[in-house]
Amino acid sequence: MKSLSFAFMIVVLFNYFINALADNDHYIITLKTKINLKDYDDDQNVKDAVDVFVNDKLNDIYDIIEENKDTYTLENGQMDERLEELDSIVMNKRHHRSTKLLFINEVNPQNITAIQNFQNLQNLQKRSDNSTEILDDKVEYIPVESKLVSPICPLGSGYAVVIYASDEVIKKVKKLPDIKRCNKSIPSENYANTYYNLDFIQKETNWTNVRVQDRFKNVSRNFYSHLSLLSQSHFDPESTEVYDNTYYYPKTAGQDIDIYFIEETGYFHYDEFDTYNGSRTVTCDAISDINYGFTELSYDDERRVKGCGVSDRDSSIHGTIVSMTAGGKYTGAAKKANLHIIATSLHTSAELKSLEYIRLHARPNKTIVNISRGGRGYVPEIQEIFTELSRNGVIIFVSGGNEHENCDSNYFRYGGFDDAITVGATEDTIDRDISNGYTFASYSNYGKCIDIFAPGEVFYPSVGGFYLFEKDGTNYYKNDGTSFATPLVAGIAATIMSEHREIRYNYNLMKKTLIDMSLKDILYGLPDKTVNRFVNNGKRVVLSPNNAYHGCGENSGYSKCSKGCCSKDNKCIEFDGSSASQYCYVSLGCQSEYSEFCLSNKSTSTSIRLVNNRCGPGYGSCIIKKSRYIDGVGCCSKDGYCGTSSQHCGKGCQSEFGACYSSN
Repeated sequence: MKSLSFAFMIVVLFNYFINALADNDHYIITLKTKINLKDYDDDQNVKDAVDVFVNDKLNDIYDIIEENKDTYTLENGQMDERLEELDSIVMNKRHHRSTKLLFINEVNPQNITAIQNFQNLQNLQKRSDNSTEILDDKVEYIPVESKLVSPICPLGSGYAVVIYASDEVIKKVKKLPDIKRCNKSIPSENYANTYYNLDFIQKETNWTNVRVQDRFKNVSRNFYSHLSLLSQSHFDPESTEVYDNTYYYPKTAGQDIDIYFIEETGYFHYDEFDTYNGSRTVTCDAISDINYGFTELSYDDERRVKGCGVSDRDSSIHGTIVSMTAGGKYTGAAKKANLHIIATSLHTSAELKSLEYIRLHARPNKTIVNISRGGRGYVPEIQEIFTELSRNGVIIFVSGGNEHENCDSNYFRYGGFDDAITVGATEDTIDRDISNGYTFASYSNYGKCIDIFAPGEVFYPSVGGFYLFEKDGTNYYKNDGTSFATPLVAGIAATIMSEHREIRYNYNLMKKTLIDMSLKDILYGLPDKTVNRFVNNGKRVVLSPNNAYHGCGENSGYSKCSKGCCSKDNKCIEFDGSSASQYCYVSLGCQSEYSEFCLSNKSTSTSIRLVNNRCGPGYGSCIIKKSRYIDGVGCCSKDGYCGTSSQHCGKGCQSEFGACYSSN
């Protein structure tokens, strides 16, 4: 019996979640009519008969919506607000047996005489030559402009109506008689203003869905560029002209992933810490105070939801900024992640207690720890708990430090510690050239200790009184340091984890994933023995807000070269026989998917000069090399002549005496 009850519970829960997470949407329904619609606009009798028929069908559909309104529940557990009209006074009237709704056509309110003069409907007479009847004279018809169902227009194949339906409702509507077609209303693009295609981005990233943040896009000061830099490859003004200061991220956005912050304080009285009607947690869980010991905050302690701090630094804003950089509604990389502050004094004993608390409460493979602090001096106890947390599936991110020193030693706390991902910073970009975002920050530590780099400057709602910019009553400010680069990478890690819940991420796998996804060799000014990796969230295509593309590949909207080839650095190279033509070689990185062609260079033979433009046995190679470097590149045709046309490089091309199309 218990097993049957358990099975029943599973079925109920399964159906609940299927319905709760269903996407409600608009659908265009085409109704089959038995009346010829070609006379609809010219014959009032035909128009009346069709409109009455359509109105009856809309009443049937509306009944289905009412009976299945629970299937419109949104992801946050709330009822879809569009269903509020079901509770209106007018709608309640229709529950009387003698009333029906008369759905007004929003485009053409005079859709039938009854809509304008519904008291006179009783005078309409039935038509004997049609199976459709005029309105029942015993029924009161209540005109209404509904947001759930509405007539649109007659078509050659039927009459089109639009309805707002859940997955369950649309299944039942399809089973009604006289339903000819049922298609979801799909979004269109404004080609004059829209430069990104979300379906294209979704295909590139394999995200479940794509979300876009383009706040202050009309303010050319690179506000929020700490986010936009995370979701595109290297910007080159020669390729796309204008920087795309938009942040693209997956819809899951870190949902159900816990990020813990070892900080002195963290306060939540800002819109950045929106819990979205309780769908995520934002709390101060505990205080580890060097003066007053360790205290776990109870659920009825107001500090748990308002924020908290240690006794001697309760005015510090560092932790508030760090946490909103990881998971703030606008400032953060992972906008739906759970945020947990552990208010911790700047002492290793207090930090050890906080890490132990996290060890006891962490969910394996769903927990991230951000530590944007450090110092000098090795602490073996903390290294050991780092290792223990890592073994338990907790992923730790630490800041590399701001001393401009080589941190390749465990003497540097915590950048030089094992079992943690260490983050370095790039230069400021607000009110500066965006290329600074690809430049090593003058303050950042460096060396083998650094695993990855991220933007060091963040833009956020002011929490300390100072401000740089004001809009709609909110002041904004900026700050920089590896303290803020670190939560950006932690936030990206949270989005990766929420997008791939089937994968059990740990320290090693997350580190490998971030490295694999990172942009390689795009940073400038790096000291020796420092990795050249810049964090990326999976979207690499660089888009142009003014739709200007002059290059190829991911750095130029995945454009293809109309002539020649797409080089490794996403430039279109015209194959003209010059020395630059060698960048069409596959071995030098020619990207065939964005090229007219690429060249193979199997031949190692070269010539100092050409004799009568001939090549082959007795003449030599079409590859000209007078000194150390290649001076010219050509193909040797089947009849022994050098050139760059398809007749030279295509079928019959002699690869031992020059380049040839790689597709040969």
